Amino acid sequence: MIKAILFDIDDTLCSSRASQDEVYKQLYQEISKYKGLPWKRFEKAYTEGRVAYLSSFTGYGFNTYCRLAQWYDINRALGVYMKGEELLEVIDRYWRIIFDKIYLYPNVEKVLKALKGKGLILGTISGGDFYSKEKKLEKLGVSDYFDWNFPTELVFKDKNYPNIFEYALNYLSLKAEETVFIGDKPDQDIAPAKKLGMVTVQVMMRGDKPVGTGEEKPDYVINNMSELLTLELLSR
Repeated sequence: MIKAILFDIDDTLCSSRASQDEVYKQLYQEISKYKGLPWKRFEKAYTEGRVAYLSSFTGYGFNTYCRLAQWYDINRALGVYMKGEELLEVIDRYWRIIFDKIYLYPNVEKVLKALKGKGLILGTISGGDFYSKEKKLEKLGVSDYFDWNFPTELVFKDKNYPNIFEYALNYLSLKAEETVFIGDKPDQDIAPAKKLGMVTVQVMMRGDKPVGTGEEKPDYVINNMSELLTLELLSR
């Protein structure tokens, strides 16, 4: 019997496809110590700083809310000094821009309401930090539907590993076969959940991820979140 349904957030519940170029360009226009610099210089600094930050976590870490090392590297490359309060402004504006650009996929709220009405436990498993993920759910207007939010900062391992999935199952005292996980990425969502024996659903709303094969093959594939309600797994 299925007791819980857990969702990935980005590109599963909502579109997070605003390019980083868009985000940083707006930040460049809003922060006084950046907009006086040549754009190409700023672009090079943020590109290299972002790559260095994300690469430092490959295979074992997670993104933090502040991403402080990234901003330190960017500012050092630019020869820009910022006090703590100025860095806070950069970080806050970065996330405001991100939150302004995300939007809920069609039928998601309707489906969450229906699932809640069935008495199922609803939660999220996502890569990153609790604060930014919860703020996204709040901004999207769906935070009240979720009982739990399990980000990878709980286990210090990214989503390619099953650690955060194991954490959620243990915390909720659930068996893997009692739990459905829904995500868009074969490697980060389907494979680790399936390895534990969870029922897996790959959503294709984003449109640029292939259906997983082999160890990444999902139990179900849907093209619209409303199709979730028609799957026989909910009658288990």
